[in-house]
Amino acid sequence: MTDDGFIEYWEQGWVFSVADRSLQDRVTNGLYDTLRTFDPMLVYVDRIVLSGRIESLSLTWLSVVRFTRTGDVRIVSETILR
Repeated sequence: MTDDGFIEYWEQGWVFSVADRSLQDRVTNGLYDTLRTFDPMLVYVDRIVLSGRIESLSLTWLSVVRFTRTGDVRIVSETILR
């Protein structure tokens, strides 16, 4: 992610930011330290499809991410599988 990158969970009112290290803390401590991505990722034009697993939560996830013309990265969809 870029230095100004962040993940926002708007329904919960949570924001995890690269700049204040809260995003790094979120994925490297506690339940999320077992987060791993699977290979390969699929890249097609302006989209990336990636998947992974969080062992500590016993869930697998699938994300579709899109790069915009302005350089912003947008999550198109995220699916959680138990």
